[in-house]
Amino acid sequence: MSEYLIGKDLTNLETRVTALEEALSGRNPRLPRDPNTPDTPGGQLLINPGFEDSIAPSGWSFRCTNLQVYRPEGGGQSGRPNDRQYLAVNDEGGDPRERPSIFQDVLVSSRVGYDLDFQIWARAAAPIQRRIQLVLRKRDVLGGGYPVIAESDAFDLTTSWNQYQVIGRSTSGGRWRCEIYWADQNPIDINFDNASLFARPL
Repeated sequence: MSEYLIGKDLTNLETRVTALEEALSGRNPRLPRDPNTPDTPGGQLLINPGFEDSIAPSGWSFRCTNLQVYRPEGGGQSGRPNDRQYLAVNDEGGDPRERPSIFQDVLVSSRVGYDLDFQIWARAAAPIQRRIQLVLRKRDVLGGGYPVIAESDAFDLTTSWNQYQVIGRSTSGGRWRCEIYWADQNPIDINFDNASLFARPL
């Protein structure tokens, strides 16, 4: 982190994170952009997108009661040798007033406008009605919180793997949240695999 982002008045982590986001987004003229900080590269932005890192789904956060990484004999969604695992989640016993979800936060650095393209493969573990929605949120460095920038339609899952997508557009860098919601406390699992997140310059 650049020295000018860690001044004497930046006394806690939240303040430092906010200052960094403001510098990346260009919203705070008192914090000049570090000329040595490159734009976010065009590659994969997610940590552990295929849930392969370990038996714990590192990189992801969860608002649900049950989650597990499976390593079946046939491997994950793609069937490739390096695609061995997938994530299974449900919200059995959860609060029916809340929508369960999984999500990951990423920091995008960009000097130009871009589309943020979020995709994931999903299926239902049994032939019952399950529905998901993909949402992109971006941290509001002035007002706080993560307002919605883009949201997909509600997708009905089948027991076959299918890929789902949402795209959000922005003119500045910042911290994004990529989130997948479902809307019930059914104990039948929803399976996720091979997510991707790419920033594509306009």
